[in-house]
Amino acid sequence: MEVTDYRKYTLLALPAILVPSTALVFLLLSQWLGKELGYVLGFLFYWLVWCFLVPLACLGQDGLLSLFSEHIPLFRTKNWLLVVLLLSTTV
Repeated sequence: MEVTDYRKYTLLALPAILVPSTALVFLLLSQWLGKELGYVLGFLFYWLVWCFLVPLACLGQDGLLSLFSEHIPLFRTKNWLLVVLLLSTTV
């Protein structure tokens, strides 16, 4: 996949758009529907838009599915730093 300048700038702008858009959705939904339901629907928005639709738009269906098709064992010697970082955030 060739990365054009437009695509490169779009991908760089996505994190800057993610935080304000999600915060705005959480705020509006919690004011409109109450704290609990607004919180749940805010996460639904986050997962559907930012965790599914944006990667689908960036990678396409085949690219998105290929992320889940390869089996790469996490707990290998060369992945020790990644395992430590993941465990430290969980603990």
